Amino acid sequence: LQEYIKGQLPKPKKLAELLTMRAFEIENIEKQGKDYILDIAVLPNRAHDCLNHVGIAREIAAITKGKLVLQKTKEPAKVRGTLKPLNVVIKNSELVPRYAALVIEGANIVKSPKWLKEKLEAVGINSINNIVDMTNYVMLELGQPLHAFDYDKIHGQVMTIRVSKEGEHIQTLDDQTLSLPKGALVIEDVQGLIDLAGIKGGKGSGISPKTKNIILQAANFDGPVIYKTKKQLGYTTQAADIYSHGIDPNLGMEALERALELLYETEARGKVVQIIDIYPKKVASRQMRLDLTYVQSLLGMQIPVKEIQQILQTLGCKVELSTKKSQMLLVTVPTRRLDLEIPEDLLEEVGRIY
Repeated sequence: LQEYIKGQLPKPKKLAELLTMRAFEIENIEKQGKDYILDIAVLPNRAHDCLNHVGIAREIAAITKGKLVLQKTKEPAKVRGTLKPLNVVIKNSELVPRYAALVIEGANIVKSPKWLKEKLEAVGINSINNIVDMTNYVMLELGQPLHAFDYDKIHGQVMTIRVSKEGEHIQTLDDQTLSLPKGALVIEDVQGLIDLAGIKGGKGSGISPKTKNIILQAANFDGPVIYKTKKQLGYTTQAADIYSHGIDPNLGMEALERALELLYETEARGKVVQIIDIYPKKVASRQMRLDLTYVQSLLGMQIPVKEIQQILQTLGCKVELSTKKSQMLLVTVPTRRLDLEIPEDLLEEVGRIY
């Protein structure tokens, strides 16, 4: 968390108290070496933006009046390669609001650096290799599940996303053979199923030490379908739990950009030879008007206008006065805040942080 906050964080116990009073209950604090692990009970209505380290850091920044520091990334640049273009077909577009992926040629599969292993192991994830570890790290950091396929194991270089037929089977990366219910989201190539979308990758398309070319996927899958499937199967993963709550479709490309930075940091190398971004109905930020007189009357206290603006801005909103003498704020809500739908939601944010 300290990496994402400018200035020194409060001591762990004090930080836990602040989070419990203003955001989420801290169920446990555990010392681990020189660090501390906070077990945070994120509320269901905030799972889409706070089941990740940056989301929690943003809350801390708002509470402590600190500044959020995000890792710098840049848009992926496509270069000429030798691989045949991958074709992605989406049969049920209403269940896949966005499908983003990069095809990377000439990747290097090696052990992860010590810092990456230690961070993953601290939160209970075993290190596998630099590619798989990087996908887990980005999921924990930003809240966007990623998945890496071995490009050369995709028969026909076609990936079709569809709903399953009852009784279809898939062998997952953890060597389980699952009999699927009707309506689960799956991905298949020309020979059969390769992925239980949003839940677990298939054994046949996984990354191995011999992998040279990868498909790095940052998809947005329908939350209710993922939730229903994991319940029907009695089988879940951290990615499935995140998807079940619904996530911001605008997060996909941001996560891929961050993943690329980590690929180079972990000696994966490789070059981007294809950028896939299927996003037919773009989700735009919502705008709301917040009456400052209403804020003061409902909360029962006079909060300075600048303080209200600062709170909302630190939480990621864009805020401006409608006019110089106006008692009305025009607030643009980031798309990751699916829970902020009406002015009273904004008012509640101001109240809890103040």
